[in-house]
Amino acid sequence: LEYSGSEVWASQHWGRPLKFRRLSLAIEDADFRHADLIVVVSDPLREELVGRGVEADRILVHPNGVDPEIYNPDALRATAQELRARLGLEGFTVAGFIGTFGKWHGIDVLARAIVLARRRGALENWRFLLIGDGPLMPEVRRIIHESGCADRVVFTGLVPQAEGPAHLAACDVLLSPHVPNPDGSRFFGSPTKLFEYMAMARPIIASDLEQVG
Repeated sequence: LEYSGSEVWASQHWGRPLKFRRLSLAIEDADFRHADLIVVVSDPLREELVGRGVEADRILVHPNGVDPEIYNPDALRATAQELRARLGLEGFTVAGFIGTFGKWHGIDVLARAIVLARRRGALENWRFLLIGDGPLMPEVRRIIHESGCADRVVFTGLVPQAEGPAHLAACDVLLSPHVPNPDGSRFFGSPTKLFEYMAMARPIIASDLEQVG
């Protein structure tokens, strides 16, 4: 069984609370009882399962990862250069983010940081490439446009999965601005984007949260 987090917890803190919460928790517990091995992506998830009664020897911690043949910056160099030209990014230092614009991604925090940098007269020669779409996109667009920073940011919207690596290769710096869990519990994620970034051999600016740090 792969366990990347409780859907009950996620719905309560990042979405809409489940109507049948107790039943859903019971289903999760039943899944745990019947699995020979449970694979989790972080130590906090392992500790959560132990706290829910799962024997430690049935849990394997295995962070996420990527295929380096697909996320290969050398193979993507020409495509990335073409993409930069098409998006009007030539001559700039490009900082990129990729994701589903969920509440845990911190994309709204990044938007406010872009505004703050603009007000302080910093990063004048930088442009921000925001790849993807999701629940916080309207809020991010509002922050960027109302602050007069629209000329600093390129929104790609959703792109095909196969084109994601080229978009990352078009960046000079990559961003992972994840935010703490809203209830104060330990951040349990293993962001796939972080491994994509590392495979691209680019500098990374990331939140110092658990294994992200």
